[in-house]
Amino acid sequence: MKSKIKFISQKRLKIHEFETTFRYLNKSEQEWGRKSEILSEIQADAIKNFIKSLAPLFLGYLVLTSLKIDNEIALTISNFKVSVPIAYYLFGLSFLYMITMIFFNHLSVAFSLKASMATKIMLSGFSSTVYDLLQKKDDVALGLPIVMNPFIKEVLPIMAIMTYILLLAYSALLLPLGAFGYLLMIELINLLLTSNASFLETVLVLICIGITAYSALFVILFHLPLPMRKNKAGVRWSFLYPTMPIHSSDKEKFERWSKDSSK
Repeated sequence: MKSKIKFISQKRLKIHEFETTFRYLNKSEQEWGRKSEILSEIQADAIKNFIKSLAPLFLGYLVLTSLKIDNEIALTISNFKVSVPIAYYLFGLSFLYMITMIFFNHLSVAFSLKASMATKIMLSGFSSTVYDLLQKKDDVALGLPIVMNPFIKEVLPIMAIMTYILLLAYSALLLPLGAFGYLLMIELINLLLTSNASFLETVLVLICIGITAYSALFVILFHLPLPMRKNKAGVRWSFLYPTMPIHSSDKEKFERWSKDSSK
């Protein structure tokens, strides 16, 4: 009998992976306050690294739009000229684009981990964002439209709408990244179809097209729930096999397990 298909995103699997690993490696730091501080640090580092990855991408776009001459990136100072074939330059840009998208996925998981941590403590009048502020892990807690007060309810859902707008603003980060990927893809396709590039440059352009398409698709698939099925063989061998010593007297049982696991 086949196991039931479930739809789980890679992002959700990464969250689960973090939680289980944290329980193994940080047994002495399981209290809510300490774990919240660790997640705040992870989130802050994720934001910092994502912003750092945007800087060379933005600079690369400016260089591409301002220094492109035919099929070269050329810089001329007086009588001195430095140039590089645009295929090599786009090859570097496509890798930067992929790295930025990976950092975005990492940032998305860090945000979700921190947000889920805030829901794991229910104390009257306690705010997880104010706690982060008091621990010097947050700078804008008192300015966010998030209020942890179960004793009052909005007549008009103004704060809820403002919270959703903030989430949409965060999601809007994908718009310039998507636009950059589109412009990069157009540049690559035009170079492939209109230039007399060498064989090596043509290969590089094809690789760049693959990397750029993969980067954009990866972000979508990372957040999209995908069909999953329980790996019976993995469950059997990961949890049961280590408890069973394999001796000559266990040969029959070992063969039966091996046969069942292959189904």
